[in-house]
Amino acid sequence: MSIIIKGIPSNVGALNTGTELAPKLLRKANLVEALKLNHEVMDLGDVTLPNNMIKHNVAPIRNWPSPRLMWEESMNQLDSCFSVSDFTIILGGSCSVFTGVFNKFHQLYRNKAKVISLDHHIDVKEPNSEVCMGATAFTHWFLTENNQWFKKPVGFGKESIVALGYSEDVINEDIDVSGIVGYSQKDITKTGVVNVLKSCLGHMGTDDKIIIHFDLDIISESDLQSVYMPSPKGMNISIVKDLLKGLVADPRVLGIVITEFSGAYKESEDDAKKVVKLIVDMFE
Repeated sequence: MSIIIKGIPSNVGALNTGTELAPKLLRKANLVEALKLNHEVMDLGDVTLPNNMIKHNVAPIRNWPSPRLMWEESMNQLDSCFSVSDFTIILGGSCSVFTGVFNKFHQLYRNKAKVISLDHHIDVKEPNSEVCMGATAFTHWFLTENNQWFKKPVGFGKESIVALGYSEDVINEDIDVSGIVGYSQKDITKTGVVNVLKSCLGHMGTDDKIIIHFDLDIISESDLQSVYMPSPKGMNISIVKDLLKGLVADPRVLGIVITEFSGAYKESEDDAKKVVKLIVDMFE
């Protein structure tokens, strides 16, 4: 398999620093070298972002318009990614990098572009003028709802997203998940990985093009500490690996965006090796 790697070293969708270090730390943990043992790999480096992006805590969207600037720069610099002849790995960055990456993916494949999201949360929260939150909470909301901040992909909606492994504890009246096909942690435990994958991929058309949004907070904190918001109730890393392997084996899946790894922990270098192994193993 031919693999393309591109980094987006950004934390403008979050409050604290750490996620901007993820591409560097994952490369330092020998990601490229490990993949090259069995694949042809081209590392295209990182998206170049402005040095003077605004940081603030003004409602409703923290650091705005910096997230939009990051998305626009990402879209301009991903021209060599997501070909049907390669598999693309995007190294985030905070969760919100996915908004810009998917817009580029949608430009390429239009109504055939679909999302499978592996995440402890379902990021479709609507901005509230009374509350300041990072753009990470709104990652998929920006993609599925017409809004004043960012032009959503034409024709794309919640019915084109499948959510895997989310915690039912994080769903409440503030989050409208209607229209999204979802399989919670409990569903996966009850039904089994193989059956969930079969059902999940069965929702996709035969000629659809799929991108995976892989938020590392889906993994239990006991297995992976160096995540922006570690999840004590996350999934076992071996189950996550099985989900990824099953997805990547489907030829309709053209790439993955890996987000929320944080370099702010003393365990970060060791945890980066765990993530690298997870990435390498998903191609087995």
